[in-house]
Amino acid sequence: MEELRFWAKTAADGQPGICVAEHLRNVALVAAVLAQRYACVLARLGLTADQAAFLAACHDVGKISRDFQSKCRPWLAERGWLELAAAGDWARRARAHGELTNESLARFLTERAVCGDQGASSWAAAIGSHHGRTVRPTEPGLPPPPEKADSDTQVDWEAARRCTLEEAWQAWQCPRLPDADPAWPGLWFLAGLVSLADWLGSDERFFPPDCSLPRAEAACRARQAVSGLGLGPLPVRRGLSFEDLFGCPPYAVQRLAGEVITGPGVYVLEAPMGQGKTEAALYAAYRLLEQGRSTGIYFALPTQATSNRMHERLEQFCRRACPQEATLRHSPQLIHASSWLREDCAQPTGGEVDRDGEPDANRRWFASSKRALLAPLGVGTVDQALLSVVAARHFFVRRFALAGKVVILDEVHSYDVYTGTLIENLCRELIPLGCTLIILSATLTPQARARLLGIAPPDEAASEPYPLLTARPEGAAAPDAHPAPPPKGKTVRIAFAPREELLRRAREAAAQGAVVLWVCDTVESAQQTRQELAADAPAFPVGLLHSRFPYFKRQELEKHWLDRLGRSGSGPRGGILVSTQIVEQSVDIDADLLITELAPSDMLLQRLGRLQRHERGPRRWPPRCLLVEEAASLNDLRGFDERSILAALGPKAHVYAPYALLRSLEVWNALDELSLPSDIRDILAQTWEDKALPPAWERLRDEADGRGFAAKQMAALRHNIWNLSQEDREGPLTRNSEYETRVVALCARRQGQTCTLLNGESVRLPEGKSRARFDLRAARALARNSLRLPAYCLDLASAPFLQCNHVDALALLEEKGVLSLRGLKSEYRLLWEPDLGVRLCKNA
Repeated sequence: MEELRFWAKTAADGQPGICVAEHLRNVALVAAVLAQRYACVLARLGLTADQAAFLAACHDVGKISRDFQSKCRPWLAERGWLELAAAGDWARRARAHGELTNESLARFLTERAVCGDQGASSWAAAIGSHHGRTVRPTEPGLPPPPEKADSDTQVDWEAARRCTLEEAWQAWQCPRLPDADPAWPGLWFLAGLVSLADWLGSDERFFPPDCSLPRAEAACRARQAVSGLGLGPLPVRRGLSFEDLFGCPPYAVQRLAGEVITGPGVYVLEAPMGQGKTEAALYAAYRLLEQGRSTGIYFALPTQATSNRMHERLEQFCRRACPQEATLRHSPQLIHASSWLREDCAQPTGGEVDRDGEPDANRRWFASSKRALLAPLGVGTVDQALLSVVAARHFFVRRFALAGKVVILDEVHSYDVYTGTLIENLCRELIPLGCTLIILSATLTPQARARLLGIAPPDEAASEPYPLLTARPEGAAAPDAHPAPPPKGKTVRIAFAPREELLRRAREAAAQGAVVLWVCDTVESAQQTRQELAADAPAFPVGLLHSRFPYFKRQELEKHWLDRLGRSGSGPRGGILVSTQIVEQSVDIDADLLITELAPSDMLLQRLGRLQRHERGPRRWPPRCLLVEEAASLNDLRGFDERSILAALGPKAHVYAPYALLRSLEVWNALDELSLPSDIRDILAQTWEDKALPPAWERLRDEADGRGFAAKQMAALRHNIWNLSQEDREGPLTRNSEYETRVVALCARRQGQTCTLLNGESVRLPEGKSRARFDLRAARALARNSLRLPAYCLDLASAPFLQCNHVDALALLEEKGVLSLRGLKSEYRLLWEPDLGVRLCKNA
C-alpha cells in the first residue's frame, strides 16, 4: 500500500497528476488564509483557523477509493487493472467520493474522540457535501463499518484514508471540534469556507495539476489566490455625514436609522413611500462599516428590474463612501439570473466536464452569481440570498458569502406567503453569522412584522406610531420600538369611475400638461388601455411598460420614462404612462394623476407612492387617485357565489387572491379621501379586520388560508437542506408560482442558419444534430431579444443550441406582426407590435 500513489487531479494529457495528500494540503492552506479574512465570524462561532484548515484537509479523502481512482485509465493501466475494472464493471458501481469522505471522516472523528458522536456525524456530512449536494449524516456513534480490503486489488482503501486523515489532524495541531448538531450555524459556515477553499485550491493558475509544490510556495500561492477575490471588509472613508453621502440633509427617519442600527440583529423600518428608506438603510450600513461591525452590504429587491435600477444608486453610494483607489476594486456587483447580459458581469457556462470526469464545479461556480455574492458590495434579487436557506446546491457557499454583512431586504410586503416564510428563515439563519438584517416596507402589517422579528404576533392591532423603526439586536429578548416624527401629510382624493370616463379624463389631463400614471393588473389590460388611449394619435406621448417586451426594448422604455418622470426629470411633463405592477415599488417616478385598477390595499398604497412624489413647486392639480369601477357593485358581490365573484372580478382574480380584492374594495369604496401617511395603518387594519362576512366571502377566505398554509408547508420542506439538492437557480426554489414560463427569443428574419434578431443583432444556428456548446456572444444576443411566455401555451420541441444558450425557442416575425413559433399550441397566436409588445391572443 505504501508504494501506491493516489492521484487527485489529472494533467492535460489525462495522466495522473498531483496526489490526494498534496491537493488536501493545498486546500487546507487556502482555508487557513480564508479563516484569517473571516476571523470575526469564526470567533463569534467559537471556531479557529486550525479547525477550518483541518476540515479542509479532509474534504477529498474519499478520492482514496477504487471508485474514484479507476476514473483515470492511465493509472489503471500502470497497475494492470484495466481488464479487472472492465470485468468488475467498476465505473457503473462507483460511489461519489463525497459519500466516502462522509463515512470515513465520521469514523475517524468518533474513534479519535475529536468531538462527540453527534458532532462527528454532523461535521462529516457537511464536509462530505462540498460538491453541493448534501450527503446524509451517518447515525451518530454508529458510522458504517469500514470496508474490508478489496479482494480484486488487495488494497485496504479504508486504512489508506484513515492514514491520510491522521496525518492531516497531526499537521493542524490536533484540533478538537465542537459537538455540533446539523442545525448549528457554524457547521454550514465552515462547509461554505471549505468549498470555496476547494475551488481556489483547484485553480490551475495557482496550483498546477501536474506539478508538486513545496509547502512554502503552496502557502504563498494560497495567499495570492485569496487576495484576488477581493474578500474582506469594504473600505470606506471615515467621518462622512448623511449629506456627504447623499447630497441632502436627512429626514428624521434617516437620522433615526443611523442612531438605532448599531450591530447584528433584525431591524424593521416602516416609513411612507418617498421618505428615503433606501438612503436610511445605506446610511446605517455605512456607520456599521465605518465602525468595523460589518464587512459589506447586500441589497436584496423583489425583481431583476428593480435590482438594475438600485445598482445605479449603489454605484453612486460607492463613489462617495469608498476611497477612490478602492472604487474600481469594490464596485457594486449586480447579482441576479440575467446580470450576465451586462458586459462587465460574470458569464454563465454550459455545464462542461472536467478531465477527472466530474462536472467542473470550479469553473461553473466562478461564472455564477455565487462568486458575485462574495463581493463586499452587491445588489440583486432576494432570491440570491434565499438560495442560502433552501435545499439548493452549494446553499452553504451563499450563506458563507453573506456572513458578517448588512443584508437589506426592500419591499418585503410584496412577497407571497411562500417567499415571505423563506425570508423569515433567512433572518433566523443569518443573525448568528454576524449579519445585520434591515427590512424596509411602507405597508407592513403588525403580524408580518412580528414574524420577521421572530416574536409572537399581537392579539389585537393596537394603534402604533408611523413611521416606526423596530429593533431586535442579537440576543435581545424582545424588540424595541423607535417612532419617528411623521412627514408633512398629503390628502389624496379617492373616487371610482367607469373605465370609459377614466379614458376621457386621462386624455384631458394629459392634454393640459399633467402626467397620468395608469396602473393595470395584467399585461393584456395594459396593452388594451394603451391602445385605446393612443387611438387618435394625441399630441401628448402615451407610453407602456410591462414584461412582454423583449429585454432590449423594455430597457429602452424604462430608461426613457424613468428619466422623464424621475426626481431629476427635465423633459416635458404632459403624457400618460400605462404600466403593470412593475412601477408600484422601488421606482422613483412622479405623476400628477393616478388611475389604477383594483388591487389589494397594500399594493394600492404603494401605487399612491408614485403620486406627486417630489417637490416640484405649486401643482395645477390636487393629488387624486381614480379607481376603475368594477363590473359588479359591492352589494352585488356580497350576494354572489364564488363562481360569480370570480367572473365579475375578471383576470385580476388570477393575479391576486379574490378574498384580498373583495376586502380591499370594501375599504376603498367607502373612501372619499385619505391622508398620507397617517391613514396607512388604518387602511391596512380595516382591510384585514375580523368581522362578519357573506358566506361566499368566508369560503374564499378559507381557500386563501388553505393556500397560505400549504405555501408555509412547502417553504418548510424546501428549507430542509437534507432534501434532494436542486440547482441553485432563481425561481424554482425561491418563488411559488403556479404558472411556468419559457424563454422565447424574437427573430426578425432567418436566412439559412443565420438569424437576424429583433434589435438587429445576428446569431448563427449550428448545423446538424450534434450537441451545441455554450456561446456567450450568441447567448447574450438571444437573451436581449427574448421574453418569457406562459408554458401552458407552448409545446416546445428540443432545441439544444437554444437551451444551451439559455433560450427555449425562437419566434420568427412574419408579415403584419405575426410571430411564427414552432411549438405554439394551435389555439394561440403571437402578435408583435413595437408600441404594445408581444400580444398573446386566443384564436376564436
